Amino acid sequence: MAVRRLIRAHPALAYFALLISWSYLFWQALFAALPLDPQQGPTPLHILLGGLGASPSLFGILLAYVTGGKAGLRILFSRLALHRAKPRWYMAALLLFPGLNLAVYLFYNRLGGRPHAIDSALLAFAILGGSMSSLLEEFGWRGFALPQLQQRHNGLLSALLVGLAWGLWHLGLNRNMQAAGDPLANLLLSAWGPLGLTAISLIMAWVYNSSRNSLLLMLLLHFGLTSSFFVFGPPASSPPSEFLKFHLIADAVLWSVVGVILAFGGARRLTLDSSFPLSKGGENL
Repeated sequence: MAVRRLIRAHPALAYFALLISWSYLFWQALFAALPLDPQQGPTPLHILLGGLGASPSLFGILLAYVTGGKAGLRILFSRLALHRAKPRWYMAALLLFPGLNLAVYLFYNRLGGRPHAIDSALLAFAILGGSMSSLLEEFGWRGFALPQLQQRHNGLLSALLVGLAWGLWHLGLNRNMQAAGDPLANLLLSAWGPLGLTAISLIMAWVYNSSRNSLLLMLLLHFGLTSSFFVFGPPASSPPSEFLKFHLIADAVLWSVVGVILAFGGARRLTLDSSFPLSKGGENL
């Protein structure tokens, strides 16, 4: 079939195009059926349905099967193996983004930000939200797309492309979930969000390549990123100007980390382990 041949010839491009186009259509329908309160922001139901109906992981698993059959799925899920990474990388995966978000939180407070009141209900929501976000996204971005790109490009370019696509995907979701506020702040927030996700993509690709392509670590990193944002970031009902303030601080911190990685961690390959091939195994899913 012509469509299947096209997907096999350009798997990462097909993944990005199919995922983003479907997601934008789905979110338009979702928020038309379940209108958002512009003063309160998204409810947990909006977040749940928004992720379930347009899951990057589901698209990644689907395209792994379309392009590689059962062997493609075996390769994808084999990257969950515990033995791939050294123990220090598990510590980094669990603490890296919570530590960075804590630093952003402290700066945000000093600048007059309005953070959450941290309580047990918020922590439970953060754990649930972080788990769902990780599982619904990582089998796509780092499970399927990044290895595909690294078969054709170096680690730096591959991570940049994943980050830009990730940011574009989130842009559609975030635009639909923003509460009412200053239109200029909304516009700037839309631009700064993808910038931050591109920095995060570079950091995660560096860990992925340095840990011998461990998808399990990507799940842990994404969990730490999202759950700690729910705890340390502004409440969902905050005006866009508060999210913009938080993200500006976060992006400055994230790109500083990226600068250190590029200076000392292998700029082109984005790895500390130069003996291990990028996306080992020659997967051409």
